[in-house]
Amino acid sequence: MRRFVTGLVVLLAVTAGLPAADKPGDTAEFKTMIQHCWEAWSTLNPDKAAPLYAKEADAVFFDLAPLKYNGWEE
Repeated sequence: MRRFVTGLVVLLAVTAGLPAADKPGDTAEFKTMIQHCWEAWSTLNPDKAAPLYAKEADAVFFDLAPLKYNGWEE
C-alpha cells in the first residue's frame, strides 16, 4: 500500500508540472512557421532554408552522415 501511495504522489507531482493544453489559436504561429520551413526546403535549395537556422560558430547540428556538424559553415 505504501508503494501505491508513493507512486500516486509522484504521478501527481509530475502531472502538476506539465503545461496546460494549448488553445486552438495558440498554434497558428507555429503552423505558419512550419509551413514556411517546408516551403523553403521543398525548393531543394539550402540557401532558401538558411535564414531559418542559427548561424553561431558554436552551434551544433546533427544529421545522419556525418553525424555532427560544428557551426553553419561546416
